[in-house]
Amino acid sequence: MTRFAEVIKGVGGWSLRFLQSAAARIYALALAGLTIWLTWVVMSYLVRGFFVSIPSPAQVADLPHRIDAEMLQAGTAFAAFDGTDNPRMPLAHYHRFDAWYQPDRFNDCTRSGCHGPLPHQEHKESRAFLNMHATSMHCFACHTEAAGHPLDLTWYDLAEGQAAPPPPILRAYALLASPPEDLGALRDRLIELLRESASRAGGSREMLLMVEHLEVARIDDPRFPELIAAARSVVSGHMRGEYGAKLTLRNSDGTPRLGNPITVPEDAAPSSATVAAMLQQAHTGRAEHPRTCRDCHVREGGAVDFAALGYPPSRIEELLRPLVIQAISHSMEGRVFHLPGFTAGNEDAPEEDAPEEDDAQQP
Repeated sequence: MTRFAEVIKGVGGWSLRFLQSAAARIYALALAGLTIWLTWVVMSYLVRGFFVSIPSPAQVADLPHRIDAEMLQAGTAFAAFDGTDNPRMPLAHYHRFDAWYQPDRFNDCTRSGCHGPLPHQEHKESRAFLNMHATSMHCFACHTEAAGHPLDLTWYDLAEGQAAPPPPILRAYALLASPPEDLGALRDRLIELLRESASRAGGSREMLLMVEHLEVARIDDPRFPELIAAARSVVSGHMRGEYGAKLTLRNSDGTPRLGNPITVPEDAAPSSATVAAMLQQAHTGRAEHPRTCRDCHVREGGAVDFAALGYPPSRIEELLRPLVIQAISHSMEGRVFHLPGFTAGNEDAPEEDAPEEDDAQQP
């Protein structure tokens, strides 16, 4: 028994030494491998940084130049849209935007495929300004002959295509412009309007975040007025075609005008019509010249009665600022306006005289 115990003890000691030695070797090999791998990663990164051109991030490289059909169907068709809360706009249009364009499934001018949802492309001086209007106004509001002054306009819902009341974002703007003394009522009403506005704007993250802040805020907190001021800023930043509704002319029966009336018998053979005749049929009632800034954005005799359409007084003042209209008009006419005098000048000052011929050619 003694001899057997010594053998077992010897085998056990040898096994333990072997395992210890193997573990040390494996550890050394693993450490050496990790060192080699890290060296390779670092050196390859340095080599690539010096000698290999690294591609731009998708948020920059995938930025489209124009809005095509695929992008109009889904705003997330390019990486930059979800890459930031305030993504960059395609280069041919706005500089930035807060939410994706709301599809208008009831505008016959665009759903027919004849015109794009942002149809103004010809003149770089005016296309951004005009396309901004196209996100909140039907084509007929500017391009159709209509009796009466101001125009008989109505809001229509982009989800149903039916006449609708003024958008909730306008009502929220009016509420914040003249807040009630009851702060609790103000908060509850503002939460309701912002939640509805966010839904109509396709789930605006900024408005929904403001709703969350308002829901947990205490009206007796000294900082509550700061939150209301922030809400006013959020609402003001979503007044560019995020209404969930658009303006259009009203038919005689009170319904919104969304398409041209049929002017030829249904059994007429379209194959016999010339392209010019077909275009004439499709553009029945089209105005020879579209309405301009000064047709609508004037204090008296304008084509649009902003108050009747639900715009609050403070918003109407913003829409009628002479300096803004003058600057846009000058840009569209190829005339010059100067900074910073454009923003710091007297709004009641008369317009500048028409420039000399050389000045008129400047962008």
